[in-house]
Amino acid sequence: IIDDKRIFDQNVRNPEFFRVDNDDNNDLYILVGSQNGLQYLRLNSFGDVVFNPIVLPFVGFVSDIAVEKDTGVIHILTVGRTNGLFYQKIDKNGNILVNELQISPSPLYPAGIALDTDKNAHIFWWDAEQNPRFRYSKVDSSGNIIIDNMPIREDGEANAGRASTAIDGNNNAHALSRRNYAKISPNGTILLEK
Repeated sequence: IIDDKRIFDQNVRNPEFFRVDNDDNNDLYILVGSQNGLQYLRLNSFGDVVFNPIVLPFVGFVSDIAVEKDTGVIHILTVGRTNGLFYQKIDKNGNILVNELQISPSPLYPAGIALDTDKNAHIFWWDAEQNPRFRYSKVDSSGNIIIDNMPIREDGEANAGRASTAIDGNNNAHALSRRNYAKISPNGTILLEK
């Protein structure tokens, strides 16, 4: 059993915006919003800090993260208060690999991200346009948007909720929100939408 311990300082805000994932070594990757930016640290399976907290210069709050299980590279989605949904990528030591790539100027709810076997990032979210739409983007392993802001479904009601995202064994992307489900093929074809 791991004893309780403080791992972030008092400047951490909005604890509901903590996001965690793990790698093949069972290290736990943690990101959380702070007054100065996003704080990142890593714990081993015994709860020991193996990478001390650092502040990353990204804006907004952490919407979701996905860790490459073999390398520890972290794919991060942040939502700014007024300036959109952004994708970032850092290595396990906090070095920036992709810096604030804008995915959408108007996200309505926190977005979901998942990685396929080629380490492409699949991102689903609801936008905040006049008629809210469920949307999808795909970012390749080099940080290029290869499917950009693809509309899946227009809903008209702004109460659709967070988009949770997963990838199946065929690299199809699945997203589920409070009111919708979508399945997208690796080439961006909508296979199923409800």
